[in-house]
Amino acid sequence: MDKSSINSVYRTLAKKIGEAKTELNYFNSYTFLVSVVLSAQATDKSVNAATKDLFKAVKNPRDMVALGERKLKGYIKTIGLYNSKGKNIIIISKILINDYKSKVPTKFKDLISLPGV
Repeated sequence: MDKSSINSVYRTLAKKIGEAKTELNYFNSYTFLVSVVLSAQATDKSVNAATKDLFKAVKNPRDMVALGERKLKGYIKTIGLYNSKGKNIIIISKILINDYKSKVPTKFKDLISLPGV
């Protein structure tokens, strides 16, 4: 298949499928990342219920580290695997602070290197 045919197929599929959407509630790229980590083996509905109050207290990696793993787990205990997810979220937050100036990386390889992603 030549490049023109591939582009044509891609455009057709893009029209049919549309943009990828999520039911997760989030406020910025960091809270989206946290929601994605929590969503593994969980429903978007259960993640949204857990993050409703969490995201009132936490907006960025520094807030999360200040909150601490124990308190974080209190917010997310209704989600399966919350112990490992809580630990990973704290580790991710520290990595973002130390290696990415508290920003969520935009490169795929950097994102998938984060624990739990």
